[in-house]
Amino acid sequence: MLFIGNNDEIINFNPANEYFRRVIDFIKYWESKPEFLEIKTSGSTGEPKIIQLSRNQILASVKQTQKAFNITSEDQLICNLNLDYIAGKLMIIRALELKCDLIIIEPCADPFLNIDKMDYMIRQKSHRNFMAFVPLQLEAMLKNEKSISLLNTAKSILIGGAALNPNLQEKAKTIKTPVYLTYGMTETVTHVAIQNVKEEDEFQVLDGIEIKTDQRNCLMIKGKTTNNEWITTNDLVTVSGKKSFKLIGRIDEIINSGGAKINPEEVNRIAQQYYPESFAYGRKDEKLGEKVVLFVKSAVKDEDYNSKLKLMRAQLPKFAVPKEVYFLKEFKQTKTGKTDKKQTANAYFNHQISDQ
Repeated sequence: MLFIGNNDEIINFNPANEYFRRVIDFIKYWESKPEFLEIKTSGSTGEPKIIQLSRNQILASVKQTQKAFNITSEDQLICNLNLDYIAGKLMIIRALELKCDLIIIEPCADPFLNIDKMDYMIRQKSHRNFMAFVPLQLEAMLKNEKSISLLNTAKSILIGGAALNPNLQEKAKTIKTPVYLTYGMTETVTHVAIQNVKEEDEFQVLDGIEIKTDQRNCLMIKGKTTNNEWITTNDLVTVSGKKSFKLIGRIDEIINSGGAKINPEEVNRIAQQYYPESFAYGRKDEKLGEKVVLFVKSAVKDEDYNSKLKLMRAQLPKFAVPKEVYFLKEFKQTKTGKTDKKQTANAYFNHQISDQ
């Protein structure tokens, strides 16, 4: 663990750790006041690339987060997100700019299992801890009583990088402190909208952010964090007024099966009632063009999956019912902890072909 005090105190509990050395180097670099940062995109929706974000864009994002969550110098930020990507860098920058204490934990599935007796540093700031995780981490932490108790010390908890399945979303509601889903990307300098898991079913846009939809009904975003330029996404949404929207799914993941346009997120909402760790995908099919298949994360095959498909059939349109179910021990992941659906599917299909 690495502690950075708001008085510039640095305590490195593992001086030999290369990751912590990289964090300290990044802090020194940011404090040298660079005009731009070069940031790697996650690659969850395409090939990873490097983009430039100006210092002004980054500071605008810090101010948006400060206002949305009322962050003060009395608060402590917990960072266990990958330094290579925007979320990790921004958590560090927020602490530096807002004069908060900062705890760095090397990224892992359950960050709180690796801090040993240092958990007192989190407990002593109860209800002053500002935390952010990806769903994979939240799921791991909710299986451990110590981790749950530390989550309950938070002022606010952000969950980003991927959607929560219904089962995990219900579990998140048991956390005593506010939990927010976030919407954002590298190009918007992290989150531009948040959704309170316990109280809301739509994302609320942060102050200073404008939204609208294009002709495809995909979200467009503009604000100081985008350099006051409109950014067009591939996310299908329904917009409520000027300050809120509901996320429907990605337009580039729509499955065309026998002429029917199927949103895999609609399939996921039903399928994940029976298989919490699963996702729908479109597989090429000679007759239909594409057919809906379901990938399930499970070490063993569920021999009763046909009865669950029957239940799904009663809740889904004909062409949206998965035609095949594949059980995989693990899903492929991006470096930011998101499920890489395309790589998971391609690895499975290519393995099938090589076995023939």
